[in-house]
Amino acid sequence: MSRQVERPRPGARAARPDDAGGMRVAGRRPPGARRDQGEERHRRTLGRSLRELRVALLARPAAGERPGWLPAFLPSSTAQLVTTAVHREEAVLAWWKQTRIARAQARFSVSRGGLLCGGLAYTALFALFAALAIGYTIFMAVLGGRERLRDDLLKEINKAVPGLIDLGDGKGVIKPDDLLLSASSLAGVVAALVLLWTVMSFMSALRGAVRIMLGLAREPVNFVVGKLKDLSAFFVLLVAVVASSVVSVVATAASSWLVRTLGLPDEVSGLVSGLGLVVAGVVDTLVVVYVLRVLGGSRAGWSETLRGAVVAAVVLGGLRYLGTSVIVGSASKNALLGSFAALVTVLLLVNFVARVLLLVAAWISDPAPDDVYPSRARRLARPREVARVASAADASGTAGQVRYLAGARRPPRGSAPGPGTTTGDRLPQEDGRPSWWSRVLGTLRPGRLRRRA
Repeated sequence: MSRQVERPRPGARAARPDDAGGMRVAGRRPPGARRDQGEERHRRTLGRSLRELRVALLARPAAGERPGWLPAFLPSSTAQLVTTAVHREEAVLAWWKQTRIARAQARFSVSRGGLLCGGLAYTALFALFAALAIGYTIFMAVLGGRERLRDDLLKEINKAVPGLIDLGDGKGVIKPDDLLLSASSLAGVVAALVLLWTVMSFMSALRGAVRIMLGLAREPVNFVVGKLKDLSAFFVLLVAVVASSVVSVVATAASSWLVRTLGLPDEVSGLVSGLGLVVAGVVDTLVVVYVLRVLGGSRAGWSETLRGAVVAAVVLGGLRYLGTSVIVGSASKNALLGSFAALVTVLLLVNFVARVLLLVAAWISDPAPDDVYPSRARRLARPREVARVASAADASGTAGQVRYLAGARRPPRGSAPGPGTTTGDRLPQEDGRPSWWSRVLGTLRPGRLRRRA
């Protein structure tokens, strides 16, 4: 009886013995190897960066080099000192521009991160009431019978945004009863739908801003799918914010109860409060990871994403611990803005949080020194439109057809793209989409362009 030899499946990797005497699949890394390689790569990068900084600090100009802006009457020794200082400053500046922090800041600047943060803050000002109304209605439906927990939650909201909720003293902008949505009437249902649309618009703006910082193109998703994704992201963030607030309230109440009832020392109370801050920080970290990976679609490594999320969570936790007075302290003292303290607090608070998120997104994207500017084709245009522009450019190369398909105005007669011009450079500066009049006149203009070509 012949023994059957087991043949490997097509495409299967051959097994070979490892150092421990077992068998492992060839080409598959053992557990922990990828992490060790990542740490080794980071150490090499840090060492190379420090060596380059040392070279920049010790750089000396060439013999006889003298800037033209130096006065001629300066002694040669003084001119040499000034030239050396300027040369080293330029070398250090060139080194700084190559670092990851500087590249992230450059990505934030060239992508108009400040403008995006301002737009998010303005959008959040309208979405705040919607989020509060939806969240408070859900809270009252689930835990409405616990009045003490409800009061503590409202106090936490007022602590984050002073003067927003009226706690019975008449100093708040919004009364808690005004936040309850009623599903028994048509007006209540319409109001709930309008509020949901408002918060979905804010989540869509946040998703677009994060993708811009990541250097990604517009996500080619269906309109309904995109709105459902924004709605699910809103509920995830809402649950996370409520959970973080509840954890803070429970930790504070538990520490007070332990000291008052059991007579434990203050160190135990501080330990419980610190544990509550740690749990809230973990929740903030998960929220940032969700915004970057799920909402923004980041494909960076998990280690990079977790590092950025932890940094953002620490900053946001410090803001929660110190209070919003750190940001809006000077604005609240302004006589003109004093009567709008709650609105100013919302604007500045959301602007600060959005700035932290976008800077972290720019950092984890890790743009190369030559790719700080996101490709215009990936950042502005739709994928199908980019394909049409590229095919038109490859087929004819005429500037008129390329700019017509991209939706821009026709260039001056006789102009043509240069040899180094890319498809991304030919795309329009505005939004990368054809205008409405280009679609209306689409049956006439191609013939005119062919005749002129």
